[in-house]
Formats: sequence, C-alpha cells, structure tokens
Amino acid sequence: MGATLVMDQRSLLKQARVAEDDGRYLDAIDLLRAALAVDRSSRLDRRLLHVRNKAFDEREVSVGRAAGPSWPASVAPRRPPLPAAPRRSPFLPGLVQDGVHPCRPAR
Repeated sequence: MGATLVMDQRSLLKQARVAEDDGRYLDAIDLLRAALAVDRSSRLDRRLLHVRNKAFDEREVSVGRAAGPSWPASVAPRRPPLPAAPRRSPFLPGLVQDGVHPCRPAR
C-alpha cells in the first residue's frame, strides 16, 4: 500500500509540474495540496508557497490594481480625515496600566 501512495504522489507532482509549466497555477495548487495530503514535507510546502505566489502575481498582472472594482460613491465612507497624532502621549504608562486596565480596580 505504501508503494501505491508514493506512486500516486509522484503522479500528482508530475501533473502539478505540467500545470505550472502551462501557467495553470490554480490547478497546480490543487495537485500539490493533494500530494501534501499523501505525505507532508517541508520541500512540498515551499513549492506550494512558490506556486501560490506565482498565481497571485499572475492575477495582479492580469487584473491590475487600478482595474479592480471600486466602491460606489453611495457606499464609500464620507468621513473627514483623522487628525494628526500628537508627538508625545499625554498618558504615562503607569497611569494607563493602573487606572484603565479592566482586570484591576481603579484607584
């Protein structure tokens, strides 16, 4: 039975390589995940990560950031910009820790 699993994994890896070479990254991801289900290895995990990155990069190039859907004006938030953060906080760490922490009673 163990030899059958190894042959199945090898077959899956070959199919994944062909899919990756053809630019079918989503198919390659599915095949690599199936191969990992047979036998986990860090080498296969790294290969899967690499193929996922390729698929993401391919999607970014084909869709483009500016071409993606944007929020309609009726849904987009209409809030004023946040004020700039002060350079130094008026709170001292001890004050915040002793007076605001939910697990400790206020003094």
